[in-house]
Amino acid sequence: QQRQDGLVKKLSSRIANRIRNMVTHDGVHDTGCPLKVFRRPVLERICLYEGMHRFFPALALMHGFTVTEVPVRHYPRIHGHSKYGMGNRLFKSLYDLIAVPWFMIKLIDRAKTGSYPRSRAEVMEGVVADAMAKVAQSLAGDAGAAARITAGQSRQGLQATAEQILLDLAWRMQTDLSKTLPLSDAFLTMRTARGQREFSLEQLYEALVQNKLLAPDGASAVRFAYQGIQAYCCARAILQQSEAERALDNIVASLGRLTRLHWWQDVLVFACGMMALRDPDMLQRFVRTIVFGLDLLQAEQAFLAARCLAEGATHATEAVTDTKLVDTVTTALTWRLDNAFEPRSTQRSQAAQLLGQITFGPRIDELVRIAYGRARQDRHHKQDFDHSNVRMAAIVGLLRLDPEMRRQRLAGIDPDGTLVTLLDL
Repeated sequence: QQRQDGLVKKLSSRIANRIRNMVTHDGVHDTGCPLKVFRRPVLERICLYEGMHRFFPALALMHGFTVTEVPVRHYPRIHGHSKYGMGNRLFKSLYDLIAVPWFMIKLIDRAKTGSYPRSRAEVMEGVVADAMAKVAQSLAGDAGAAARITAGQSRQGLQATAEQILLDLAWRMQTDLSKTLPLSDAFLTMRTARGQREFSLEQLYEALVQNKLLAPDGASAVRFAYQGIQAYCCARAILQQSEAERALDNIVASLGRLTRLHWWQDVLVFACGMMALRDPDMLQRFVRTIVFGLDLLQAEQAFLAARCLAEGATHATEAVTDTKLVDTVTTALTWRLDNAFEPRSTQRSQAAQLLGQITFGPRIDELVRIAYGRARQDRHHKQDFDHSNVRMAAIVGLLRLDPEMRRQRLAGIDPDGTLVTLLDL
């Protein structure tokens, strides 16, 4: 109430909130307000990602919780100056909305069945399988195609062939370092994978587009509808190769450049999720290659190693049994939590989030220190609390712990159990 910000900030905030509300229909006037109070079950259900504070109400409503908006008075900034304006506030919201539909899909589909995904790989597997079943149904339902389908070419066979075509397209685009492929090259790849099976490539292409696996890029090119689908299908294409480990090692060897790491990181994370289910020993060998083949003093490389560990651990806690690997990665993340080494709060927040997913034992104390202690040194060289996004990530990490372990780690700063009681609400 009685907001005292300037005209530009008020206008940009109003436009961004209106655009967000048009998509999410959460009914909240301003999600940019940093004062938010949650019950513990809400945070246990919600996964963190950059910019998600704008969508907390929509995500909570989607999981069946209630949201109440209470007017608060304006609190003027005490230190520093605002870094938000029309450009980065409005267009950041528009950029975040690009990811929201995908985030919503993967949660809603699981929520309808009463289950929640353990990993990104599991989510994508279900989404792609459902879409490919519809593609096969479309191919088999065509009168002309149905007449040509032989007894050995069942709907399952059609689906398997269509999936292989999708994997081949993903592998081709990923190795070409491209998000698009000329239609002529795409149909050539599709024709090669189809072999002697009798169905129309044009109809297959239309079905893949209709089911939001592929999307036209102009009049003469094609792309994957979501970049995550390309990464997932490429990971599957790699793991079905006879020399899969060699292919993965070659990719890791090329990650010295940041652009290459950004290009391949989602593929490698998906691959770890699949290996955790199919071959934990292969996963452990690959994580060892990641950990000892990259420079973990570099933030992005340390985060990739942690994401690979976390993706594998979501399927089976025993997937990576080498504690030296885990300790090496958690040490790199802990080092990055110190603002003397990492001044960017977004990087410290990501380090805290990942540490909460893979840490154990003494490293948990770092999450406690960040969440409840004066862990940041300000510009006057005095100890102060870290920024809210970093502390929030640390608290969510603590919420993921076993209650008894959390109680033990908080005992030193919470003798009367107040914090434990709040976290258990």
